Amino acid sequence: MTGAGFTTREGCSFDHGITGCRQASEGSLVDASRAEAADRELVRMIERRARQKDPDEEHELWKESVRRSNARRREENRLAWCDYFSHLAGSLRTRAEEYDRRAQTLMQTDQRKETA
Repeated sequence: MTGAGFTTREGCSFDHGITGCRQASEGSLVDASRAEAADRELVRMIERRARQKDPDEEHELWKESVRRSNARRREENRLAWCDYFSHLAGSLRTRAEEYDRRAQTLMQTDQRKETA
């Protein structure tokens, strides 16, 4: 038995390490330390990658952010147009009332001329 794993007939030692099979030989201590260093480096790389944000998830978050921003902008524009048309309608009502008064004044003046 070699280390924490076991040795096969071909001389490969299987351990719990990520790098897998290690040849057992006279220089196995050097090879083992290199393999362990490689294992540690792989573990660090995997952990660093696990801490990184997922690009697909970031893309989805970005799309959701754009959707919310567009919805907010559309609502602001809708409210601005409602305000504009409400103000326009008020101005037109005031103008229409003024024209109605002028028309009534003209009609009353015309009726007075006819009766005189």
